[in-house]
Amino acid sequence: MYRNFKKKHPGEVLKEKFWSIAAASTMEFYEAALEELRAYDQQAHAWVKRAAPPHHWCKAFFPLHVKSDMLVNNLSETFNSHILNARELPVIGMVEWIRQFIMERISNRVYWMRKCSGPVGPAIKALIEEREKFSRKWKPISNGKGGYQVRGPKGEQFAVYLRDRTCTCRLWQISGLPCCHAISAILKIGRNPNDYADQCYSRDLFFQIYENVLYPISGKSLWPQSDIPILDPPLACVQPGRPKKARRKGSSENRSGVHVGTNNVQKLKKHVIMHCRRCGQAGHNAATCKSVPENNGGEGCSQPAPAPKHARKSKGTNNGSSTTHGANSQEPDFAHVEVQGYSSSCVNSQPHGAEDCH
Repeated sequence: MYRNFKKKHPGEVLKEKFWSIAAASTMEFYEAALEELRAYDQQAHAWVKRAAPPHHWCKAFFPLHVKSDMLVNNLSETFNSHILNARELPVIGMVEWIRQFIMERISNRVYWMRKCSGPVGPAIKALIEEREKFSRKWKPISNGKGGYQVRGPKGEQFAVYLRDRTCTCRLWQISGLPCCHAISAILKIGRNPNDYADQCYSRDLFFQIYENVLYPISGKSLWPQSDIPILDPPLACVQPGRPKKARRKGSSENRSGVHVGTNNVQKLKKHVIMHCRRCGQAGHNAATCKSVPENNGGEGCSQPAPAPKHARKSKGTNNGSSTTHGANSQEPDFAHVEVQGYSSSCVNSQPHGAEDCH
């Protein structure tokens, strides 16, 4: 949804305002974020109102029994990256590759979970520890019956009920994990915040789910024989071009060698300017250089620019003698001058002129 939003409304400010709407956990936060977007850009506000229903992308409309506050599709992207090699196989080979991958993955997850201690797994424990850092900025006040009034540094205030495992910010109810407001109240009474996570994150339920494993099977040589005739594979139709393996990236994602600017324009990371090693000017190289360097002596014939390395050798005949000029030839150029019925040569690289030749 944000990719479509960014095509017409790019910019970092609009990006922050859009994600603040999606991350709003209460109806009050949702309406306030929408009003802030309308005050900044009315066209962007109208686009969001015409978009998909908010219960698909806003936390304030998520059902509480799901216990998930995820807004992105990282789970599917992770699975697609793991089966990248299997996508090139035929259908049966691809399914068999995925089956072996899942069988090994289940075994590894159970192995590492048994090494962990505590009521939750390592990933959930790390997430609660990250929220615990933010809980230090909040001050809880108890009412004596399990209720706490938690006040933040900017004057924000929420009500936490540990017995009901609820908070008026609704993050605890949506995700199933205590928010930073609830963690501040839990630490006040000296309890472990991991004990207040929902049952769906417990280690006991994890082992119950992963009891259903995939069993190994024998190879094709041990399969039972069948009387059903073997079907011929379909005719292969090779598409032109190299087959694509990577997924299609959106306009807002970075690509190799290219990044997207603030105006949704792709720009090169490096801008290289070509310089000639002979004359030092920009815009061309030595092979296409048209400048003629001066002679060392300042007189005589001027030496033309050398031919490019890929030039072919040309042969010519003058009074029975032949000269060969090539791109890789190290011999100097000769100017043939006829004097008194015979031919003579003058080396251009010498400082004297043509009258000194004999």
